Amino acid sequence: MGIQLNQPDDWYGLSLAIGAGEARLIDMVGAYSIFANGGYKMDPVAILKVEDRNGNILEEYQNPVNRSLILDPQVAYLVNNVLSDAEARPEGWWRSQLTIPGQVNGAKTGTSNKEIKDIDYPFDTWTIGYTKRIAAGVWAGNTDGAILDPKADGLTTAAYMWHEFMVEATKDYPREDFDKPEGIKYIKISTKTGKLPSEFTPEEDIKTEVFASFSVPTEIDNSYKLLKIDKVSGKLATEFTPEGAIEEKPFFEHHSILPDNPTWEEPVRKWAEDNKQDEVAPTEYDDVHTADTADTKPTILITSPSEGGNVSPPNVGVQVSIKSTGGVDHVDFFWDDTLMDTVKIAPFKGTIQMPEDAIGIGTSHIIKVVAYDSLYRSSQASVKVKIGKDTTPPIIDFVYPGDGVKIDSGSSVSTQVSASDADGDIKKVEFYLDGTLHFTVKKPPYVWQIISPETPGSYELKAVAYDYSDNKSEAKIQIGVVEAEQKGQTDSSGITEPYKNQSFDQGSKILIQSTLSDEARAKLKELIIYAKSSTGKNIEVARAQGDPVKGGAYTYTFIWDSASAGTYDLSMKIALNDGKIRFSGKVPIIVR
Repeated sequence: MGIQLNQPDDWYGLSLAIGAGEARLIDMVGAYSIFANGGYKMDPVAILKVEDRNGNILEEYQNPVNRSLILDPQVAYLVNNVLSDAEARPEGWWRSQLTIPGQVNGAKTGTSNKEIKDIDYPFDTWTIGYTKRIAAGVWAGNTDGAILDPKADGLTTAAYMWHEFMVEATKDYPREDFDKPEGIKYIKISTKTGKLPSEFTPEEDIKTEVFASFSVPTEIDNSYKLLKIDKVSGKLATEFTPEGAIEEKPFFEHHSILPDNPTWEEPVRKWAEDNKQDEVAPTEYDDVHTADTADTKPTILITSPSEGGNVSPPNVGVQVSIKSTGGVDHVDFFWDDTLMDTVKIAPFKGTIQMPEDAIGIGTSHIIKVVAYDSLYRSSQASVKVKIGKDTTPPIIDFVYPGDGVKIDSGSSVSTQVSASDADGDIKKVEFYLDGTLHFTVKKPPYVWQIISPETPGSYELKAVAYDYSDNKSEAKIQIGVVEAEQKGQTDSSGITEPYKNQSFDQGSKILIQSTLSDEARAKLKELIIYAKSSTGKNIEVARAQGDPVKGGAYTYTFIWDSASAGTYDLSMKIALNDGKIRFSGKVPIIVR
């Protein structure tokens, strides 16, 4: 590489590899230029041309025809790839000083230290770097070898001068990548071991790196062991762990490069264990899914469509009845064994969009539904249906409020209907008040959060359901709006119904009433009712929007339909139009 040392070769030991030998700046820059030249060495030249006083050229340097290749071009390229990686340089001062704008450049800093009274002091600081066209270096220190300020180093002392010079020297040159020689390979490896990834290596531990053709890794990463883990308990799966609760998880263990040699392997394993460097795999077995709980799983029934019934394209709505002591995590809906929909919110109505190649009139198909509880236990039900013409109107009924109910003027009430279509699916539901269309819903639950009129009197609520064949049905009720009692100043918002620790039957409709403080009512942007289960899952039960001008109502009434078994904490989140957020107290309830 052309570096001339000032001592005999036998004077140096292994420490020469980490900078124990003194070197000249011109030799170091020449060595780095070999990387830029792809492995070829160029001797330094001080005088490029000599002219007489008339401008006649007397002597002129000519690039050598045959250059000396002293470093494998692939090795030079690997060094260039490392030293020119700007993303590997820490952000801020470090990156700004070692990166030349508009250029691809390699750069390296260095600092030599002397120990004086057990304190390391710098005395030589270096920065050397290069582009494809130019290599330059800066040494900063005292000519007599005296120590520098303790904070001095190659980055803070020499790099600034190097950077300023390189910016000026390269400003007229285009951006150029270093030449990539034949043989260079880009290979995906495990970042933990540098070996080829195995089927157990996690995707986040796989990275593409550059290699010379003669150093491509061939060994397969063997530092991961794959275990079957129960998602719920985090412990080893057993024969009672449901298939849906099992995940195969890799765990990393450190090994030496010679794992079969105890002299190499034992110290590495001891270091890893003493310093807790391995990913610790569980040793205990799943104690949530046991022989006693194996039969405690959901029961599910498809209520629509019926066995042997006709269904009409393009969609079919699938309604189910589920009972589960462990709650319901999600329900999967299949059409001829192809997963078409997953629903995680009660009442768990699925929508299957029929494939275009499977909608021939008279053809038969299987609808299958699989329900999973919070412990991944599952049950399934299925019905056989035929493709036919839909001439049957939907079925629609009011869930809440009841016919003839009395409502305070200016209060917010959750108007909810149930709608189904035995031969297809519900396209939309329209809500009318005294014959005027106010709201349209295209997906269940079919809810209109109405603020009752300010004027007392009798009003007609009507809901109209349409299926995809434009068959329609309607349901009507009368509501009585009465003048609200005079409201006093309300300082707090909260859930007034249900009361704390009230219990309900699974699948029943839970009435939730809440009141707002004067501040919340006047500034209401949005109100959300949440039910947090004992497993930590936060379920959005209902949502209502405030009016930009009028704000919200004093009272709100919602219906939580088809709550699964479990314990819940009901709470209310109130977003105000000034950006503030308010939360109510929690109301615990039990669904049996």
